[in-house]
Amino acid sequence: MKHSYLASLAAGLFVVCGLMGCQSSQEEKQGAADDMKATAGTWTLVSGEAAGKPLPEADLKNSKLTIVGDAYTVQIGEMAPKQGTQKLDATKSPKQIDAQDTAGPTVGKNLGIYEFMANGDFRVCFAATGKERPTTFATTADDGQFIHVWRRAK
Repeated sequence: MKHSYLASLAAGLFVVCGLMGCQSSQEEKQGAADDMKATAGTWTLVSGEAAGKPLPEADLKNSKLTIVGDAYTVQIGEMAPKQGTQKLDATKSPKQIDAQDTAGPTVGKNLGIYEFMANGDFRVCFAATGKERPTTFATTADDGQFIHVWRRAK
């Protein structure tokens, strides 16, 4: 009798844990989907940093990011536009973004982190192409990382 009770208890716990795991997985997918929807649209660059220094004012004035679904086009100053696709992972802390540039000056996979700021801005920090993902929103003179703060265009 004791064995049957323990077997039933174990089976019940297995089912509950399995359902919780499914719910958690669904919540994780929903978080990424919600963040993808939140990034959709056109953005203007309001600030940025590279090599530990602020981006030039000219780069800020002539920059635009457009996201449709998982596809993006970004123009920074006078640089050639970049195009590619992005994948968001809202389950990590900080949240992670993988950008696969398919056209432009940095073709390849770029690993980054992102967040939505209290004022609605979208902030990203990317490593140089082929480098490890950053863990904080910071750059130094020799790390090759950059930060962009994007504001939804009016």
